[in-house]
Amino acid sequence: MGRKGMVLKPEWQEVADDFFFSMRDRGCSCFISPPCSYCTHDGNPANLDETDDAWESELVGAIRDAQVPNG
Repeated sequence: MGRKGMVLKPEWQEVADDFFFSMRDRGCSCFISPPCSYCTHDGNPANLDETDDAWESELVGAIRDAQVPNG
């Protein structure tokens, strides 16, 4: 999943990482009690794909990552 030519903003990458580390061994349990935390987690890839604010162009991300703080 993801968007072509786009990368997650850093703050949303943290949310995606949290989903991966906290939910990777789980799965959807909506059959027990919908909606489940797996499906509603903001970092779920399906939810991230629908969150326009989570994405920026690869170019913007590369420029931000290449900036060195003045020290």
